[in-house]
Amino acid sequence: PGTAELVRDEQTGLLTPLGDTDGLRARLERLLNDPELRRRLGEAGRRRAREEFSEERSWDRWEALLAEVASGG
Repeated sequence: PGTAELVRDEQTGLLTPLGDTDGLRARLERLLNDPELRRRLGEAGRRRAREEFSEERSWDRWEALLAEVASGG
């Protein structure tokens, strides 16, 4: 379930429903046969990871949360 929060289908990766082996096979074949898709998804995934999940971003979120709690909000 957490994967869908991290990966944006067709933007930063390819998702398939749990247990959909035919869909998974099709997605893997698509990746194997499309180097441009692999490049695009990889770049977008790395960019999103840097922007959303960096240590600095995590600290900013914690700081905002603590400030909200401290203010009674």
